[in-house]
Amino acid sequence: MYRNLLPLIILFSSGTLVAQLSRNDSRINDAFTDLTNRVKPTSTTIANFNGDPYLDSKFYESTVVYFGKTLKEKIFLRYNAFSDEMEMSEKANTQKTGQALIKNSKISCIINKQVYKYLPLKNGNEFLGRAGYVQEIHKGNQYSLYLRKRKVFREGKKARTSLERSFPPRFIDETEWYLQKGEGALEFFKPTKKYLKFHFKTNQKRLESFLKNNKGDLKNIETIKGLVSFMDSKN
Repeated sequence: MYRNLLPLIILFSSGTLVAQLSRNDSRINDAFTDLTNRVKPTSTTIANFNGDPYLDSKFYESTVVYFGKTLKEKIFLRYNAFSDEMEMSEKANTQKTGQALIKNSKISCIINKQVYKYLPLKNGNEFLGRAGYVQEIHKGNQYSLYLRKRKVFREGKKARTSLERSFPPRFIDETEWYLQKGEGALEFFKPTKKYLKFHFKTNQKRLESFLKNNKGDLKNIETIKGLVSFMDSKN
């Protein structure tokens, strides 16, 4: 099995939790790795700051799909958008955790009805990495749509004069859109008419038809989802 090729890098600092989760499904040991061994907090990340490293700090009972198989154990997950980690807990009211999903394109999850996948990403922000977690917004035959939502930490800045403003340490939002054609690579695009015309250049008339009849903000998730769904549907 492919599982045997994966390094078992669970550390038993959370041994009780691992043992509990792995009683009925041995794949749990492969699907999770020790988070604290890879993400070490620094004085910067634990200082007082504005904002939150999470899109939603609550743990939700979630579904994990591991190499095509859905794990049956009860698992609670939340997405850390700063460290790009899927953190795991044994219960919903946990504040801290030491476990996270292994980052692998063959392991996906569903948190609060939202599908997350870890995929290679083309032409996006290099600072965020060339692979990462994305939300599956639309899955189609011709076109699929993915959204990357990250948190980036910015250092605080003290005003040097009375004319300048001070800024506290803070998390800011970074958003990227990706389009997948068939089973091809995910391609970065900006939600503008210029980018859309480039990516749908083989079907300009259909694109123009949608834009003419739909005046919604192209930065709105539902508008972009509707556009890609329309382009993906049969003529």
